Amino acid sequence: MFFLGLHNIQLNVFSYNVRGIRAYEKVGFREIGRRRGAVRLGAERFDTVMMDITADEVDTSRMRALVKLLE
Repeated sequence: MFFLGLHNIQLNVFSYNVRGIRAYEKVGFREIGRRRGAVRLGAERFDTVMMDITADEVDTSRMRALVKLLE
């Protein structure tokens, strides 16, 4: 985000994707809201989980190391 000049990134993920939610939380995303029962999969309804992260919450040292590997 630092390199792109972004301050806030938001994403949506379905509540049945527990591994995805954990992965997003691991890199710093936080849940900011839910749309309850927003999606139906077969006979079940699931929430849409909204998450975001701000530039202040990103560990730029790890990001810079990864960019150097790509150079």
